[in-house]
Parts: sequence; structure tokens; C-alpha cells
Amino acid sequence: MQDLNIIFAKEDRTECHTEVVLRVGEIAIAPSESEGFYFGDPRRGIIRLPVGPARAFKVESVDGLVKIDLGRMIARSLKVIEEIDFMELLSRLAECENPHIQRVVGKNPNASKETLLKLIKKGSHTRGAIAQNPNVGKRIVSILSEDKDEFVRFVVAGNPKTSKRILLKLAEDECSEVKQEVARNLNSNQETLSRLAKDAYPRIRKIVAENPKTSKATLSNLTNDENIHVRCAVAENPSTSKKTLSQLAKNEEWFFRKIVAENPNISAKTLSKLAGDLAWGVRRAVAENLNISSVILSKLARDKHWCVRMAVAESPNNNQEILYELAKDTSMLVREAVASHINTSQEILLTLIKDKKMRVRRAVARNPSVSELSPLPL
Repeated sequence: MQDLNIIFAKEDRTECHTEVVLRVGEIAIAPSESEGFYFGDPRRGIIRLPVGPARAFKVESVDGLVKIDLGRMIARSLKVIEEIDFMELLSRLAECENPHIQRVVGKNPNASKETLLKLIKKGSHTRGAIAQNPNVGKRIVSILSEDKDEFVRFVVAGNPKTSKRILLKLAEDECSEVKQEVARNLNSNQETLSRLAKDAYPRIRKIVAENPKTSKATLSNLTNDENIHVRCAVAENPSTSKKTLSQLAKNEEWFFRKIVAENPNISAKTLSKLAGDLAWGVRRAVAENLNISSVILSKLARDKHWCVRMAVAESPNNNQEILYELAKDTSMLVREAVASHINTSQEILLTLIKDKKMRVRRAVARNPSVSELSPLPL
């Protein structure tokens, strides 16, 4: 009878009831709590099922099949012989020639540095899996950062644990996809991002403009970029300074001013200016901004466009005076928004109970604040 090495989750995981059948010669691996239960097979590839923390067991098959019930964890068809050391098992699996198994072991955060060094000599996808490992050492990352395969360098550039020194080096990579990952990496320092902000590829400059770690000075320089997508990314970045946002708010394109109005770092002065914008889409964005004052909201509550007034009614920053005025709005959708608002007083809700539109009365009934009201005449 042939033995089979299987790694599975601890037995107290009772909420999952998926049944899996493995043939003799296959290997199942649960590499980590977050990644789940893996089944490696040369014919079928890797199948993943979510389970809990991994444990290693040596089992033997029954009638040529090994059946695992993930609800009970060990079905009757499995006979546990002994519990094995998990690190030792990963080291043994690293010698397997199955590339699927190699990749799963390479990504496993419990794999030792010695095991990863064994796998680093394997195929490019295996080396890419090692580069994704959250516990990969600096020495291995340094080796992989100079890999001849672009995919491996791409994964290294995207790893949040990659050092600032290596990311600075990869910012000069000949592959644009690698540089994009460097620009996206939150561990990239200001020198790296400033260098990539001058890259010839607009896509890379746009990613730099999106990175919340990009300095205010670099973002300010990118406002003059020839590519509109780069400039829009600057307007959207919460790290963009209030002064830069004030300048961008003067753009002639209404959708650009709308993006500025949505930025959480915008100043009250700029918001107040945009509240009088000719485009109702910009004014609605102002009303939806969480930093808006009740003074600006009160002004927008009298806006001629119902979409703007509805945004005011939905704002968590409005007060009872604003809600009272909007409860009498000509638009049913605005009154419905008032009826749904968690801060609407019971006095206003009692008024809206008598609304001629059923949708408004239904919104009152569903409002958590009506718990102490009398039965509602819907």
C-alpha cells in the first residue's frame, strides 16, 4: 500500500463541507491560513479551497483512493499514521519535479531559506512564486531582482517587502511593466518615484501620480504633464496639496473640476468656490465631499438641480434645519433621501409619514429612528 503525504487544515473547521477525492501519488498542500487548501496534480494543475491553518500528516490510502471531507477534515478512508514536521515536509516537497508543487512551496511563508534556495534554481514561474513569499530573505530578493526573466523581476518589484534600494535599481529596468510595479509599490522612496515621474511612458507617470506616497513636490510637477490621465490622477490623489488642488480647480474641463471636488484633501475655500460651479456634476461632487461644511450644504440645499439637492440630503454633515427644508422638496427622490437619513428627527419623519408617495413612506418605515414611533399608516 503506497503512502501519501497530505497537509490539511486543523480539524475544528466544521463549517466547510466540500468533499475531495485524491488518487494515490497526488499531494495536497495548505500553504498558509490565508491561501487555503491546494491539491497538486500533473494532470489537473492546482485547485484551491479556503480552509484554516496548515498541519502536516502522513496518511495511507484505502482502495487506491484518498477521500477528504473538509467539514470533518479526516474521513474514514484516511488512516493517520503520524504527524510530520511541516518545515521538513516542505523541504522534501521542494525536491519534487512537479512545477505546480514547486510554486506552492515557493509561496509558502513557512518555507525555510534553505528550501527557497533549492527552488531558486527551478523554472521562472517557481522563482516568481518565491518572489511573492512574504518571508523571503534579502539575499534571495537581491538575486531575483537580477533575474533574466522579466516576470520574476516584475514580481520582485511588486512585493511590498522589497527594499527601497532594490526598488531604486529596478526603476531603471528595461521592462516597462517592471517599472510600473515599482511605481505602484508603497515601499518606493521619494527618489525612486521622482525618477519614474519623468519616465517616457505615460502609464508609468500616471501610476506615480496615483501613489499616495508620492511627494507633494512631485505631484505638483505632474500637474503640467501633457497626458490628461496623469493630471487627473494628481487631482484624485489624497496626498496632493491644497494649493495644487486650488490651481487644478480652475481647469476648463468640468469632469476635471469634479475630480478635484471629490478629493478629501481639498480646502474649504476651494470647495466653496466649486459650490458655485456652472456644472451640476461638480456641485454634486462638492455636496458628496465628507469635509463639506454645513454652510456650503445649506447653500447647495437650494440648488436648482435635484441631483445636487439629493446629495445634500444624503450627506452625513447636514443638520436638522437643512433636512427640514429638503423634506418639503418638490422631488420625490430628495424627500426619500431625507426619510432614509439616520439623523432625520422624528418630527420630520412624522411629517414624511403622510407623504403622497409610497416610496417616501416606505423609507420612513425602514429608518432605524422610527422604533419609538406609533404604528405607521403606510
